[in-house]
Amino acid sequence: MYYLVEFRVNVMKLANLQNIKPYVDSIKVKEINNTVKEWSACFKKTNSGNTFGSDLNPQSFNYSNTLYEGTENDSPFFAGQWWIGSVHCHTFKSVGLFSFGDLKALSLAYENVNISLQNDVTLMLIKQNPYNPIKPDVYAIKIDDFALFKAKLDADMANSEYAAPTEQEIVMNINAELTNIWDDVEPRKSFLQRFGSYGISLYEADNDDLTEWSRLKIAPMAPGGIYSKPCLFQ
Repeated sequence: MYYLVEFRVNVMKLANLQNIKPYVDSIKVKEINNTVKEWSACFKKTNSGNTFGSDLNPQSFNYSNTLYEGTENDSPFFAGQWWIGSVHCHTFKSVGLFSFGDLKALSLAYENVNISLQNDVTLMLIKQNPYNPIKPDVYAIKIDDFALFKAKLDADMANSEYAAPTEQEIVMNINAELTNIWDDVEPRKSFLQRFGSYGISLYEADNDDLTEWSRLKIAPMAPGGIYSKPCLFQ
């Protein structure tokens, strides 16, 4: 059964803020122009007053971010007490949708952020649309069950199939596997088949304003094997 789902965390509240959307639009332009490097903007909550107090109501915070230039395979990402996620793009050499390294970054952000802000942690990706290259798609992933998510990532890292001397090399080996199994025409389906049981949810922006999102789920009878249902926001 498929059902109407609210965003467990309101990604619209994050994505639609005036000082974040311009960075999303800037990265979209780079994706349209077939960037040979990844770009990212990392989001940090900063108190509207002079110091951080005990009141962590999200409405009392401003959001700060900076556009960063990366390499052909990665882009800067920050984790810490007030860092709640990022938006980035991939190059044609990268994994089709979110990579295993991206999932590790999402986990790192969740583990290190102030506990009162864990529900705000979001990782967004801008990806060129194969059917409309001048209108990139925007995706987001969020954590539904962190214990399950962490256990799944740890199991992958410990899998002898990906064994390597360093953690970075293990992540590269997993990403190499993803490159082999990825469906360039329908990467959403490939992502959900590989990571759909990891305690996370995949969302897609339905409009350029980032005010409307749908949760994506596997549905064999649907066109492309993907079921899309609009999210309700409170």
